[in-house]
Parts: sequence; structure tokens; C-alpha cells
Amino acid sequence: MLAASVMAGWVLAVAASLSENVLARLFALLAGGVVITSLQSELPDDRRGRFWPFCLGAAAFAVVLLFA
Repeated sequence: MLAASVMAGWVLAVAASLSENVLARLFALLAGGVVITSLQSELPDDRRGRFWPFCLGAAAFAVVLLFA
């Protein structure tokens, strides 16, 4: 199912022309989902999360986004 969604996204991107504003909003939604998922898995409620590896990963992701 996941592979089918990737193919469907590719077909949609080829068929439809989206403005930069819409693309920026969709990318922000995706990035927010990545951050929320990372927070839930790396910083659990029992205070035994790995804070510094999470911060390093977040900083690396930010650098990648700046150069993308």
C-alpha cells in the first residue's frame, strides 16, 4: 500500500501543476509530521528518551533542508 501511495503521488505531481505556496504548505505539513513522530519516539513520557541524539538529528535535518 505504501508503494502504491508513492506511485499515486508521482502521477498526481506529473498531472497537476501546483503553485509554490501550495507546495510549501504541503512540505510544512510533511515536516511537522516528521517532527511529531520523532518527538513521540525519541522523547517518551517516562523521561528516558535520548535527547541529544534527537537534537543532533533535528539539526542535521535542518541543515539538509537549508541546502535542498
